[in-house]
Amino acid sequence: MGLADLHIHTIYSYDGTASVPAVLRRAHQIGLDVIAITDHDEIAGSLKALELAPNYGLEVVPAIEVTTAEGDLLTLNVTEKIQRNLSLIETVLKVRELGGFCIAPHPMAGGMGMKSLSAYSILKALRNPEVAQTLIAIETYNATAIDKMSNHYAGVLADQLNITQNSQQ
Repeated sequence: MGLADLHIHTIYSYDGTASVPAVLRRAHQIGLDVIAITDHDEIAGSLKALELAPNYGLEVVPAIEVTTAEGDLLTLNVTEKIQRNLSLIETVLKVRELGGFCIAPHPMAGGMGMKSLSAYSILKALRNPEVAQTLIAIETYNATAIDKMSNHYAGVLADQLNITQNSQQ
């Protein structure tokens, strides 16, 4: 079993500060095996990482953090840009159509301009069986969330839903 970080931003995202090679180098240095570059509404950094990853001994899952009408959504195993501002359900179904899967990042978090999904939005979307098969995890630890209680509440929600938790261990 390897170590993964599935929520990383680069300079291709408004809130990223590192170049793609710098991220790959650091991921290798700290012993990660798998990463996903999830720049906001942009796929270029992820595709560049996918291309460069073999030079660093890493596996890269192509991904984007898509802005939905209800909040941000990590979309993984996608190689094309996904339209922003669709509903959460429409976005998840588009990701499913492309053969990908989704993680709800920093749910219920506030501050620093975070556009987080509410528990209500997640619960409502999961009523759709196809969404429930595609939105497979909730991020229960986000280091940049100012509201640290949101990490706790995300864990509670994930436990109640019996859904995978994408967290720091």
